[in-house]
Amino acid sequence: MSGGNLLHWLYGPQTVVEIRALKTLHLNPANEGRPFSFGPCSTSLTDLDIVYSNRMTPPVSLGSLVALRRVTIRVEAQWSLDQVSFSLNTLPSQTIEYLEVGLRLTHVMDFRIIQLLTSLDRRLFTRKHEWENLKALRVVGYMSEGEWEKVEERKGFGGFKDCLRSVFNPLLKGHGSVKSVLNVDVVKEGQYVRGGR
Repeated sequence: MSGGNLLHWLYGPQTVVEIRALKTLHLNPANEGRPFSFGPCSTSLTDLDIVYSNRMTPPVSLGSLVALRRVTIRVEAQWSLDQVSFSLNTLPSQTIEYLEVGLRLTHVMDFRIIQLLTSLDRRLFTRKHEWENLKALRVVGYMSEGEWEKVEERKGFGGFKDCLRSVFNPLLKGHGSVKSVLNVDVVKEGQYVRGGR
């Protein structure tokens, strides 16, 4: 819940949490309609993991997280990457060292997936000078067993991975730190692990 009831929002009424010392936060679709106020932990939060549903509204105060170093954004990549774009626009990009974008691919043979990834590529490419401390940029497409089988039949694992990676041509051909830290991967949904760990 918003307002002063942050402890209930996080864990429930029986848990004592020092919000001002919070280091890691995971936001997921279960939190829809209950906006989290980042103010109290704006100088302590270093690790943020956001899992978007189709209806979940992006947090509006990400720019206040001055200690943020590690960010993961996960979304179902079917119709729009507006949530990802909004988050990238509001993140304090100069402080971030690790950025991961996880895309749940529900219709892998739909050409719109490539269009969406191209829009993400442009978003990163036009702002690459701002990611001065970025040490790793991981873009992961993950899919169900059924969608994986379609990839194997049509393109094969390596071919589809190369196809996704080629979308990021401006980053791969460009200069600066983003090019050298980019890693594009494709995995089965059950094998997707944040950070590749």
